[in-house]
Amino acid sequence: MTPPDQVLACQQAGWSVVPAAIERKRAMVPWLHWQTAAAGPELLAEWARRWSRCNWAVITGPLSGIVVVDIDPRHRGDHAL
Repeated sequence: MTPPDQVLACQQAGWSVVPAAIERKRAMVPWLHWQTAAAGPELLAEWARRWSRCNWAVITGPLSGIVVVDIDPRHRGDHAL
């Protein structure tokens, strides 16, 4: 099975992409390594075969060039901003 086109597009853009559990929104692989190295298309295909019904997550940070600010009003993040 091949990864979805969107996953391959993210990988080709230089983003680090990993499979994520649908229920828990957690990476299905140890994600720390993927903060400094992006999986290639062969490994993405292997993951897609192994977890055909997973979500996919982009690892944020320097490698992917993505920064996320999570504003959580439940924890007064809107006030801290």
